[in-house]
Amino acid sequence: MRIAGWALLAALLFAVGCQPEPNQIQPPKVAKKVVSLSPSLTEIVTVYGRTDILVGRTASCNYPPYVGKVQVVMSGIKPDYEKVASVKPDLVVYDAEILSEADMAKFKELGIPTFGLKAKDIPEFERELFRLGSLVGTESRTSDYVDKIEAARALARVQRPKAPPTVAIILPGSGSEHMVSGTASFLAKVFEECGAKVLGPESDRFEPLNAETLVAQDPDFVFVAGEPTLFLQDQRFKSLKAVSGKHVFGLNPDVALRKGSRVDTLIKSVSNLLTGR
Repeated sequence: MRIAGWALLAALLFAVGCQPEPNQIQPPKVAKKVVSLSPSLTEIVTVYGRTDILVGRTASCNYPPYVGKVQVVMSGIKPDYEKVASVKPDLVVYDAEILSEADMAKFKELGIPTFGLKAKDIPEFERELFRLGSLVGTESRTSDYVDKIEAARALARVQRPKAPPTVAIILPGSGSEHMVSGTASFLAKVFEECGAKVLGPESDRFEPLNAETLVAQDPDFVFVAGEPTLFLQDQRFKSLKAVSGKHVFGLNPDVALRKGSRVDTLIKSVSNLLTGR
């Protein structure tokens, strides 16, 4: 697994970026100071990176707990460019689903390299993990994490239900303001790995939930990112077989909604709940 992973990384690094001189491969510069504009990437660069590497984070970054001591450089939906520049990072990492290339243009003007997490499925996520590991000098620990993800995937394949259960993945809101995961989201792909058929719009993110559509689809399972109480109290869904059959489960939202350091844990949890383990 590890040998194959690094063979893939070598090929990736050879293909991306400026072409080296013939017969020469230029190693990437290893970043020693990183600003993370994503809770997912904060987890990765610290848990499977180095505890001393992070010099800037978002206000939402809360795992691992010790990152709370790191300076906040993003409190809303956009980074504070002056604060980021003040800590003089070697690399800024971000989630491409949240921040765009236009948001990153300022850092390029300042000469600060950036890395965007763009993965839509687990294999792509693993490739990006290897690339990030090479940028921050944590190749071995990155490989360990990928091994854990692959072990979780293998077990999930063995445990898959014989008939794919239908699943709706809900982000709860007050009143009728629930949202549902699109079928092309990273989270939906995790559920597919575990043998489920995800019901929802053709989208790679959460979209406003149409209650009538959900009732008509009548999924076998409903998974809620957070406490399921608000969803269960919504009288529009009391007729769902997932509700009457007590197949509505809550997931830790930080684990479910982040492509971070606990993807292996998410896979195991989903697989076990789908199969009653």
